[in-house]
This record gives sequence, C-alpha cells and structure tokens, in this order.
Amino acid sequence: ALGRRLLLNVENVMRTGDNLPVVHTGTMATEAIHIMAKQHLGLFVVVDDNNVPVGIFTEGDLCREIQSGIDFRSLTVDEVMTRTPKTITPEASAYAAMKEIKDFKINQLIVVDAEDGKLLGILHVQDLIAKKVN
Repeated sequence: ALGRRLLLNVENVMRTGDNLPVVHTGTMATEAIHIMAKQHLGLFVVVDDNNVPVGIFTEGDLCREIQSGIDFRSLTVDEVMTRTPKTITPEASAYAAMKEIKDFKINQLIVVDAEDGKLLGILHVQDLIAKKVN
C-alpha cells in the first residue's frame, strides 16, 4: 500500500486516446449526450479550439437538468456545462488524486498538461479503486 502511494501517478491510471468523451464548444447538447452515453464514463469534457478543457457535464448534471424541465434540443454544450472543471496533472500522485475526488465529492478529474493546460486524459474514481488507491 505504501509503495502504491509513493510510486503510482495519475499518468499510470488515467484514460487516454480516442475513446475519451470530448466535444468542442458550440456542439449541440443532444449530440454531446449521445457521445457521453457511447463512451460509458458518465461525462463529457468540453474543449476549446486549442484542446484546453473549458467545461464538463456529468450524468448528475443531466439528471438535475432533466428534473428542472430543460429542453436540450436547442441548447449547446456551452449552455449546460460546468465551467470550472476540476483538473490534475499526470505527474500528480494517484493518492493525491483520490483525495481530491473525495474532498470535492466527484467521480472524475480532467488530466491536463501542466504547461499549456491541454487535455491529456480523464481520471475516473473507478480506475483508482481498481488500482487499490484509497
């Protein structure tokens, strides 16, 4: 357990690649929700033209919006996303990431490059649990 705490970094656990649920600003919300469902992570990340995350939308957000009676058919992701997504760098320890997830009561962190803020991946709480980080 101590070894995991000292040696396991976010980059060893995060999800990367073409299977990330990522959409660009201006995307229609219904299209983004379809991408969220297809990727099975319970979220989508909204990026700008430079691939810098500017927002996040989760299944929890979707449930709250549906309960409020919002009509997604005419909205873009810019109108429904949370504009202050929690981020972490790949060099951070997996233990520190789990602490942030617990402290903020969230299920995921967006992994960004420390220098330019560009999206590198997503770290989901289930990935940390699978690696026995707690």
